[in-house]
Order: sequence, then C-alpha cells, then structure tokens
Amino acid sequence: MTNMKAFLEDQAANMGDSGAADAMAERFISTPRVSQEIEKIKREHGENLVVVYITAQEVEGRNRIPAGLARALSNRLGVRYIPAIQQEVVGRTG
Repeated sequence: MTNMKAFLEDQAANMGDSGAADAMAERFISTPRVSQEIEKIKREHGENLVVVYITAQEVEGRNRIPAGLARALSNRLGVRYIPAIQQEVVGRTG
C-alpha cells in the first residue's frame, strides 16, 4: 500500500469510515509481530478476556480506528468486545 493511500485511509477512519478502520486494523494485526503476540495472549489467557475500546467524538468526527481494532482483535482472540464512552470532545495538542 502506498503511503498516500494509507494516509487517506487513516483520515477516513478518523472521520468515521468504519470500512477504512476495519481495513487498517486487519492490516495491523496481520503483521508477524502482532500476530505472534495475539497467539501468546490466546495461549496465556484463553477465553478469559474482553476487549474494551475507547470511543469519543473528536474534532474531525467519530474516530472508528479503536472500534476497528477491537473488532479485529476480538475476532482473532475469539472473545467479545465492548466500548467505553469518553464524554468529552477530544482534540490533538501540539
């Protein structure tokens, strides 16, 4: 994937595109290092897990990356996922 395409996908996911977020998450958790860590977590903790992700309204929109990562990770682990809602609007600093 080109850097520009990855950048545009990231922007789309940050502004609420669930499909872009899911694609990013799948690509991330499919890397050898992350896949290795996921397998380690499965061996050590089995089904005794729940994936919790933070969701918040950001200045740009509702960022779907945390939900995409939670879905991908929970599917790979075979566990459920739930959101934790942040009440305040989030903005980047710096």
